[in-house]
Amino acid sequence: MADLQHHLAGLFPLKEEILHIAAKAGLPPSTLTVADKGIVFWYNVIEEARRKHRIPALVDEARRLYPEDAWLAAFDSSLEEETNGVAPDMIKALCIDLIEEGQYGQVWPLLEQLTAPAANPDLEEQLLQSMAQMQRHLQDSLDYTGRRQARAQRFAVRGRADLIARIEAL
Repeated sequence: MADLQHHLAGLFPLKEEILHIAAKAGLPPSTLTVADKGIVFWYNVIEEARRKHRIPALVDEARRLYPEDAWLAAFDSSLEEETNGVAPDMIKALCIDLIEEGQYGQVWPLLEQLTAPAANPDLEEQLLQSMAQMQRHLQDSLDYTGRRQARAQRFAVRGRADLIARIEAL
């Protein structure tokens, strides 16, 4: 799926194009998590398409717009279930992009995918604690005002940097 994500992001980098293709493939725009970066947005669209078994429709719509594209023509929909072929560096980069986009709910399943092969419960616990602390500080920055808000924002920025550093160290 990562190859599909990167290929589609190269063909259709703009939000409007992504929304159009997703809608034509039967994915209501209201169900999609919009992101500023095309690669992250495509990840969200592909995950939604996978959940709704709409990957073939998504590829068909892209092929309709790019009928000469050899990669799309060769895409085998049986890859829909494949997740093991994704390189850990790509998952790390996607996690970091999602954190920077503020889409924290989508980060944890990817982190579980990264930490599962290592079977290191301490590492998983450290990542979970880092994420929880960062989210708590983000919530505090929304709840407080003045100096307390500024302090919570500083802690949230530090927490985000700590979480990204831990992900990069995996």
